[in-house]
Amino acid sequence: MMEVDAGVDAGCKPGDDCEPPVITIEQPDGGQTLVGEVDIAGTVTDNSQVAVKVELLIDDQVVDYNDMTPLRWSFRINTAAYTDGQHTLKVRATDRAQNQSMVTKSVRTEKIQLPTCPADTWLMIYFPNQTLSGTPGFARCESQDIDYDWDSGAVPGTLLNDSYSVSWVGNFTFEAVEYEFSARADDGVRVFIDDAQVINEWRHQTATTFTYKKVMTAGSHKVRLEYYEETDVSEISFKWSKVP
Repeated sequence: MMEVDAGVDAGCKPGDDCEPPVITIEQPDGGQTLVGEVDIAGTVTDNSQVAVKVELLIDDQVVDYNDMTPLRWSFRINTAAYTDGQHTLKVRATDRAQNQSMVTKSVRTEKIQLPTCPADTWLMIYFPNQTLSGTPGFARCESQDIDYDWDSGAVPGTLLNDSYSVSWVGNFTFEAVEYEFSARADDGVRVFIDDAQVINEWRHQTATTFTYKKVMTAGSHKVRLEYYEETDVSEISFKWSKVP
């Protein structure tokens, strides 16, 4: 259920602006469970037709704010920052004359659940920091080769252009021959085979290719790729091939 609270000064004098802004939350729906990165959005109008200060509060704590010119406003949150369970979401609008109104919704948040990926595919895990730490922003299974060039933009579906990290892990079938593993990254990259580190270039750098050769035994082996982006261009690719 959404509650609306608009405050008007009972002692308002003639000629004063005593009309509070009108604010709505269009998404999410009340009672909805929010998972991962979520957009909070709605509308605001005011009789003054100038910028209105809009604040997002979760459990009565201001987590973001902005001066919004009517009509649209939006914020993005990551549920990884909150405990699983029920939370009170409020959006408060304050106009130039300090008139206020607020809308309230009750929502649930849940941290993401890591999927179980089949053999010979990747489990990709994204973190909104450079250290592969904390609660992931999202995770998914990927069957395609790791070959990404996000230029100066963010990973699709995420917010950060810089200062994030990603890991890929999976169990893959190899033959009993020598393989060359090749990783190209801007910025940091690490590669592990059966949890043994074989490439360690964890630093800020332009796109650079690193290789490692290893004779594999026949069967399934765990492969893990770790990557972080600091600033500017974002690029990561990883592959392996048999050595002739």
